[in-house]
Amino acid sequence: MSALTRTTLPNRSAVQEGLKIVRRVVSANQNPNGLTTAEIFKFAIKEEIPVGFKHELSSIRSTIPSNGKGQKSALPMPPHPEHPIKSMSFLKKSILPILEGHKELEIVRTARIPFNPSPIRANQVKRKGKEAANAASAASAPAPVTVWAWKPVDPTTIPKPQPPKAPIKTFGTEVGVGEDWSHLSKRRQRARVGKVWRDVATMKSLAAEKKQQVLDQAERNRLLNLKRRRQPVEIAKEV
Repeated sequence: MSALTRTTLPNRSAVQEGLKIVRRVVSANQNPNGLTTAEIFKFAIKEEIPVGFKHELSSIRSTIPSNGKGQKSALPMPPHPEHPIKSMSFLKKSILPILEGHKELEIVRTARIPFNPSPIRANQVKRKGKEAANAASAASAPAPVTVWAWKPVDPTTIPKPQPPKAPIKTFGTEVGVGEDWSHLSKRRQRARVGKVWRDVATMKSLAAEKKQQVLDQAERNRLLNLKRRRQPVEIAKEV
């Protein structure tokens, strides 16, 4: 008999509620150095379970006979099966990647100073002078460590999408440039190429003539305006 194991996909309701919870946690616990995944999980499981939330227990599995005696046990339950964020694994695989993809959170490397430095006990050997000061400084200033933490993304740093570029118009599309003629026979394709080439040449000639007409008209207007400006000066001289 083949071994069949029934696994549950991420509950859509759990993902939706989990996203809301993580957003609240990050907003309420803002830290310049960000929050680690473990810290987010610690704060998230303290959030109240939404009213009406239906969790999915992942212990429902098909049983597998073993030598005709007994059955294999189901996988262990998640730490918090009743909560939308039921486990650290669920947070890592189903919640944080979505927020990262939506440009809401980003993971960065940051330096932190470990908490809980060892205090100097009263019954320790007493030291004097500079040696005592150095010992106290070393005990109160542990070396920073590098951790990965999640931080909110600054909206101003997200590049704005570039506007679509206007399509470049190919000269001669009106007469068939760029069309697909593969459905035509070789003879008709050659004839069509020749016709389009002649039409394009005619269009270029007409465009050049039109451009020259515009330049000529602009020159005539310039000379006319110049003549009009000179007429009052000549009349004044005669007077």
